[in-house]
Amino acid sequence: MVSLPPGPMDTLLPDVTHSVRRLLRAPAFAALAILTPALGIGANTAIFSLVKTVLLRPLPYGDPSRLVMIWGDRDKGETTWISGPEIRRYAAERSTFEERRGVHRERQQSHRRRRA
Repeated sequence: MVSLPPGPMDTLLPDVTHSVRRLLRAPAFAALAILTPALGIGANTAIFSLVKTVLLRPLPYGDPSRLVMIWGDRDKGETTWISGPEIRRYAAERSTFEERRGVHRERQQSHRRRRA
């Protein structure tokens, strides 16, 4: 009968046993060796979740390419947010918009009105 040379799976158990014995001899190094990849994986997951939520998730509107942002004018040509009453007045004066929304930053209130 022909004998095959030992493969990588044949030496796996002795390697794992040796690694565990070495880590048990130096608990500080073992903790560092375990925490380093754990922190790296956790940070990577957190950053990817943030990127996915902020950048990759589609906007909650039917056709995002039709969205516009309207700014108010200040002195010296600066722009500013417009108030809720200004949004309502602007929408009442113009019939070019199908829908309007405004968000008040401090209270996170949404003003919404559909054109009939």
